[in-house]
Amino acid sequence: MLRALLLPLTLLAPESSPDLEPAAARAAAVLRSIDGLDLTLADPPATPAASVRDARAGLDRAREAFRTLALDESIREATLVVEAFPFSEAASPVELARLLREAFVRIAIAHQAAGRTAEFAQALARAAGIGLADPLPLTDFPPLVVSEYETQKRRLLAAPRTRIDARTEPAGAAILVDGLPAERGADGAVEALPTEHVLTASFAGRGSVSRPVAAESTEVTLSIPQPELGAGALRLEVTQADAGAITIRLTASIADDPVVFEETDRVVEVAARRVGEALRDRIHPRPAAAVAGANTAAPRRTRRAGPRPFYDRWWFWAIAGGAVVAGAAIASVSTGEPQSDVYVVGAP
Repeated sequence: MLRALLLPLTLLAPESSPDLEPAAARAAAVLRSIDGLDLTLADPPATPAASVRDARAGLDRAREAFRTLALDESIREATLVVEAFPFSEAASPVELARLLREAFVRIAIAHQAAGRTAEFAQALARAAGIGLADPLPLTDFPPLVVSEYETQKRRLLAAPRTRIDARTEPAGAAILVDGLPAERGADGAVEALPTEHVLTASFAGRGSVSRPVAAESTEVTLSIPQPELGAGALRLEVTQADAGAITIRLTASIADDPVVFEETDRVVEVAARRVGEALRDRIHPRPAAAVAGANTAAPRRTRRAGPRPFYDRWWFWAIAGGAVVAGAAIASVSTGEPQSDVYVVGAP
């Protein structure tokens, strides 16, 4: 029975592009308000990631290892921070970018102390390639390192920018470059300083995915998988094909077989209510008698097909009316009584 298979119902976090998140939230609210749909709203999908606190702890360990001249250990701890990027619970994209920059600078100064000039320049260039406008703080790093960082920054700014055709699945996902919102050219390509970067794509209801991109990369596809649709789960997808109508697509898992309800309307609440009521009627079908009763209320009279009878024609009633008037006039003359309210056309 469908009801047994679907209850209790769990509405997964709505899936939408960033610009449609408010519409998706309104659609979810409409679904939860429909009588007969007892929905539980699931938490948004969690993207496995280290937290900002974990990143700061790793950077503290790298700093302490450098202080004790355990240079390879310092590089290892800072590299772990880079590999764990992006971090959850960040207060802002700038905080994410600053943590990533500090990790690369920690790697650079450890290489410098170990006499590895090429590795020092490479790591520092990677730090300078992050799109932050603020300089390195002198209180945290040696003046020589801060000066070299600024030199690398100017060199990268003077060079042609890297252009990456970054595509996402699904389309419309938000893209970050090293934790900062991506800058895009007129053709939509991501533009960045000519060095390595970490690209992150995020889509509401699906979470995010990240991958490193080499300096010479010209295209990349970031695929964000959908959460698994278990029994009794509902997946709500909100898309917009043009500047007007919004499509609400609701997928329900029924006996491991997905059933899809889809409606399009310029008013998101209207489309959401239609798909919700369609799902409710699928789970709780109304008895046939109730449906028949709804359809037979106040029946409308219809004329029988075929030729019209003579008494349903205008000329029959015209002749009948004339006969009545004539009969009344004759009766009046024969009785001799005045009849003030009856007149015979053409009488003297």
